[in-house]
Amino acid sequence: TTWEPGVPLRSRPETGRARRLPMTDRLHPLLLLLTLSDLAFVSATGAVSPSLTLPLWGLALAAPWLRRLQRHASYRVAWNACVLVAFGLLMQHAVETGLLHMLEDGLVLSVLCQVHLLNNLGDRQRPDLIFFNSFLIAFVTSFFAPDVWWSLLFGAHTLVFVPALQLHVLSRRGCDAGTARAILRDSVPRIATITAATVGLFLFWPRDFERVGWMQQNLALGSQLQAGLGDRIQPERGGRAELGDAVQLRVTPDNGLLESVPSHWRARAFAAFDGQAWVP
Repeated sequence: TTWEPGVPLRSRPETGRARRLPMTDRLHPLLLLLTLSDLAFVSATGAVSPSLTLPLWGLALAAPWLRRLQRHASYRVAWNACVLVAFGLLMQHAVETGLLHMLEDGLVLSVLCQVHLLNNLGDRQRPDLIFFNSFLIAFVTSFFAPDVWWSLLFGAHTLVFVPALQLHVLSRRGCDAGTARAILRDSVPRIATITAATVGLFLFWPRDFERVGWMQQNLALGSQLQAGLGDRIQPERGGRAELGDAVQLRVTPDNGLLESVPSHWRARAFAAFDGQAWVP
């Protein structure tokens, strides 16, 4: 290329080179898979009704087309208004039912926020909150989901989470698409090796499941403070309720000290009668 003094340079469009996609466009398919895995985690617990998660599945799968509407202010306002309304309804539900549906309401709100972020993530926003929420959902559902199904879902989640996080970091450092693909290809054998080693240890290494962990010893309530009651109490006989001397509860402190026994006990309050049985 030659240049003559006094002659302005003109920029010419590049030919033979692919257009560089914005970071969110390259990362969005992996974020979609993360959101779908979060919905699978919540569904695996069995604590949330399918009628509540089914619309979220549809909104997540439609994200590649819905997010094109981000340039419209009405689209963004509608999404934020729906999230606020849903949060208000869940709060009202929690106030009316107490702790009975707290797990269900919390899981619904968490995946709703994930779908909201997925459909509203633009070039000016960072997807850090999606990564954090995805990890948090996987961690919380591990306490309530069946071990086998949760383990399979966690393996699939890891295969998406790690490359997505790598691609996000590489994109922020200015790596082009070719370099990012090369690094991701290079990381696949290491991810597979670590996954295989973890599965081997889980299946063949002897473990002591009866050992009490530090968290259970220091944070959890002891068995002496737990009470088991049914979800329904159905009266078996009619007539007046009379006071009696029959023993209904016997408390034996583990350490033999009377001071360790709470002075007030409450397991559950059955305050609603549906015509046949009392319910909490």
